[in-house]
Amino acid sequence: MKKLSDLEHTILGIVYKRGPCTPYLVAREFLNSPSSHWRGSAGSVYPAVTKLHRLGFLKKTIGKSLGRRCSLFTLAPKGLNQLQSWLMPPLPEAAAS
Repeated sequence: MKKLSDLEHTILGIVYKRGPCTPYLVAREFLNSPSSHWRGSAGSVYPAVTKLHRLGFLKKTIGKSLGRRCSLFTLAPKGLNQLQSWLMPPLPEAAAS
């Protein structure tokens, strides 16, 4: 398997921090971030979430938000292991910023 990108690892971190969330909420986290390093457009976040789900890092359930059906993602055990290993030293220089 190809190594996950910093964007994909960061998405795992956002889902871990927020709990069940939609790809839209993940994209909003990037938009609201004060860091100039972390930028994630909807065009990159949505496919990354789909990839992480397909690879078994995220679990998907169907829920409701504002009265509409939506996909909610949570961290799968495989995703938690991957996130923890990414956060262990030595950190990539870009991740430390």
